[in-house]
Amino acid sequence: MTPEEALAKYQAMTKPELRSVLVLEYRCGHDRPGCLLLHVWNTPQGRLYYLPRYRLSPKTATTEVAESARWKRTEDGFRVLRSRAGSFDEILADYACEPDSGLPMNCEHLRNVKVMFERLAADAEQGQPGRHAARRVARDGTVTR
Repeated sequence: MTPEEALAKYQAMTKPELRSVLVLEYRCGHDRPGCLLLHVWNTPQGRLYYLPRYRLSPKTATTEVAESARWKRTEDGFRVLRSRAGSFDEILADYACEPDSGLPMNCEHLRNVKVMFERLAADAEQGQPGRHAARRVARDGTVTR
């Protein structure tokens, strides 16, 4: 399944449909309920992930992101980075064996806080469709329940 197909599948689900297949949810620890950082859900083709769009500050957008990358990865050509989705199982297979590899989590409160793939895989295994594992991520990268 292509990333575009995975994103379309996620966006087409209603909240009850998503709740019935969701196995893992990560949110930022800034406030309750916290910004959504990651959803992982089951499909007949395997597990898929969704990373929501997020907004950079104007300063971060101009000083830390190349202009060509901003045009390619943002909705507005400047600071609103696009949502992403794809195969969770594929990214685990591709990156989990690399030491210190992780998935960067981003929202209005967190910037590139990396959660290790080993941790993501273990958390996804604990969740079940309809009874997902819920985690919170602090600014220092600490993951809690």
